[in-house]
Amino acid sequence: MPTTLALIELLQLLRAQRGVATGVRRDHGPRVAVVVIAWDAVDGYRTPNEWLAQNAPILEDYLWSNFAPEDVMRFGLSSTGVDLRVSGKR
Repeated sequence: MPTTLALIELLQLLRAQRGVATGVRRDHGPRVAVVVIAWDAVDGYRTPNEWLAQNAPILEDYLWSNFAPEDVMRFGLSSTGVDLRVSGKR
């Protein structure tokens, strides 16, 4: 199962455990954080929002359909702060 679908299934299971049906947006429901790791190696995107919209559109659509915008945060995580593919940065 692709990672994106596994994440959506996990979110559906968590919502079902709380008794929230798919497609229902609560005013202040559970909060979700999506972390794109190795952000320093991602080229051509200014924000994690742009990356998710391009590379995981099904997940992005699920988040917008089932969670209030203020309950979803997207982060880019760089453990080193530099692109390790560039020689001299290791």
